[in-house]
Amino acid sequence: MERTIEYHLEDFTGPLDLLLALISKHKKSIYDIEIHTLIDQYLQVVGSVGPDEMDSASEFVAMAARLVQMKSFLLLPKSEEAERMREELTGLLVEYSACKEIAAQLCEMAKGVYI
Repeated sequence: MERTIEYHLEDFTGPLDLLLALISKHKKSIYDIEIHTLIDQYLQVVGSVGPDEMDSASEFVAMAARLVQMKSFLLLPKSEEAERMREELTGLLVEYSACKEIAAQLCEMAKGVYI
């Protein structure tokens, strides 16, 4: 039985936030992601965007185009470009995840501090 994944784009601050949510939903490490599955899930979410949400979804659509390009390279045998794109995406996700963690820590530290 396949479960349908539903996300609303307004719940995410950007495409990397959505990708991290998809990864954490499957309790995977950023380094161990199944890129084909991740791309398919991401495209499913972005494909459900209505015409009235397209202005706010442009970042998501741009990432979707990038992921489709990566997926096309992944279909080729031993594609150096696919590996480069995968490493780049992994690096972006690691950096974004670290920034989110630091921001959460700073927010917690700032509680009760009045300027």
